[in-house]
Amino acid sequence: MRHFIAVFACLLFGDGALRAQSVDPSGNGPCGGQSTYTYNGTVYRLAEIGGQCWFADNLRTTTFQNGDAISYADNGAAWNSSISPRRGVWDNNNNLSAVYGYFYNFPAVTDSRGLCPSEYRVPQSGDFAAMISEMVSLYGNANNSLFRAPGTLDDSGFWDGDLFSDGSNLSGFTGQPWGLRGANGDESLLYQATAFWSSSTFGSTFGERWVLGYNDVSPFSSVPA
Repeated sequence: MRHFIAVFACLLFGDGALRAQSVDPSGNGPCGGQSTYTYNGTVYRLAEIGGQCWFADNLRTTTFQNGDAISYADNGAAWNSSISPRRGVWDNNNNLSAVYGYFYNFPAVTDSRGLCPSEYRVPQSGDFAAMISEMVSLYGNANNSLFRAPGTLDDSGFWDGDLFSDGSNLSGFTGQPWGLRGANGDESLLYQATAFWSSSTFGSTFGERWVLGYNDVSPFSSVPA
């Protein structure tokens, strides 16, 4: 099985009517009035998008929900596994995990011990599709600037300014270009793209990822991993 590994988003269990993306402080929105959530010692910002509550920061947990450690693996040959859960960080520089979060492989995503906190789950294909659909209904398109955090490498951000305009982040998703790590452990596309795991699969063989980036127009695209 091929694995193209992604940084990670978590989604609160439950559904709701389409609504604006800012967190409703009254508690009537899907995030229950919470603008942050603390999981395994890390504080994550939350975003209400289309009746769903998303993590707006990349996951950086080192353990599963039950406290079991997620094995760390460097890039290169040590990363390749279609069975054992793995986590890793860009260029094996653990100091970057506080900013970039971790790469996780698909076995980590699907592990029964739970990668997200108990109230949250790994997004499914339909969750990403619903988020894109809401952006189309609100703004008439799903240009990826709607999902990208503001800023480029030229102005205190991270997106490659030669390829991308400044992100509007009108969705609240706050996507950052933390690159990809492939099945063989090769890393690529830092500052140009990122990918988020779905718990859905392509057939019975490949995990599914949703890629943000590559160019300044295309929205999220669903591809096998």
